[in-house]
Amino acid sequence: YNNMGNAYDGMGECDKALQMFEKALKISQATMGEQHAATAGIYGNMGSTYLSKGDPGKARQMNEKSLQIMRAVLGEQHLSTAISYHNLGVSLLKGDEYAKALHMFNQALKIQLPLLGELHPEISTTYCNIANTHDKLGHYERALQMHEK
Repeated sequence: YNNMGNAYDGMGECDKALQMFEKALKISQATMGEQHAATAGIYGNMGSTYLSKGDPGKARQMNEKSLQIMRAVLGEQHLSTAISYHNLGVSLLKGDEYAKALHMFNQALKIQLPLLGELHPEISTTYCNIANTHDKLGHYERALQMHEK
């Protein structure tokens, strides 16, 4: 059901995607429990779909759940935790909570850099989101510095 949800989300059918994610979530909670990385991943997928629907508040709730589980299960220095920080940052950015978004992106970067290295494409995406957030905050020089990275 999780993969079907991703497919529906990719097709822009957000309501069908969320229905699939709800089914996947119930199965994951029943078989693996709430505190499992797979369950956290489903919450993250739901967060992305809520963003696609234009609901950053609901996306934030889902991504907060995902991050809480990832931190508890995998720890602070795991790439999946960094992805959860990043996704929460995107939700906050879309919800106009720029200072909080910046903090999440910086947390993600702190985990990503030692694991992936400066030249990995995910690092570039994080730098870009940090730059966009600085731009929204009116920190234009800092935004430019991040874009240059």
